[in-house]
Amino acid sequence: MIYGFRAPADRSQLPRYLEALAPRYGFAELWAPSAGLTEDARACHDAGLKVTTHARFHDLTLGAADPEIRALSVAQLSRDISASADAGAILMVVHAGQLPWTDYPDPSLSAEHADLRREEAVLRQGFLARAIGSVAELTEAARAAGLRLALENLPQPNEAPRTPDEMAQFLPAGCDFCLDIGHARIAGFGPADFLSRLGGRIAHLHLHRNDGMFDLHLPPTDPAPAGFEGTALIELIRGGPEDYLALDFVGR
Repeated sequence: MIYGFRAPADRSQLPRYLEALAPRYGFAELWAPSAGLTEDARACHDAGLKVTTHARFHDLTLGAADPEIRALSVAQLSRDISASADAGAILMVVHAGQLPWTDYPDPSLSAEHADLRREEAVLRQGFLARAIGSVAELTEAARAAGLRLALENLPQPNEAPRTPDEMAQFLPAGCDFCLDIGHARIAGFGPADFLSRLGGRIAHLHLHRNDGMFDLHLPPTDPAPAGFEGTALIELIRGGPEDYLALDFVGR
């Protein structure tokens, strides 16, 4: 198992991160659509680090009912696959997207909300079925490029896949999986719930901490689950290299 760090949003800070973190970490995760991806990946490789990437996800949805929108989403992510492969990345993380739905009343409020939940369930299953096809297409493209594609679990009710059961529906797509520990907590699940369903197909972790409600990306207090053999990213979005160095369970 290899721990990694998230490269800073400000690319000018990457040399500072590499100098501080390369002795203790084994890889860096870079933003796939970055114009400087190849240059930054080369700097990571020169520092002795492997590289993973995270694909774009804003405005994209792999389960869109409109086939043109779905095709455009696949095309954009295919570009990220090519860029990641050209940069020498070993794995790229991808999101499936958001459902066009906003009403999620608490089940305890009223039985009158049952119709809303039934309508959402039908929409969700249609979204998942279409997204599975899109992910299968992207998985094949990634495999041809020599890259592993890892589908990430998402935290919010209007996102998918969110639960272990929804993630397991993507097993026939041939992809690997990224288990985001913080996202799982917001959705009401622990790592074991996903590991028991997906097992060895979980190739990548995103480790961070939150309050169970908001995606805060605080430093984790626990290491990767025992027995995990893939790449484990410490995914912090604030602070600096010192926050990665403070984690006493990380070391080459």
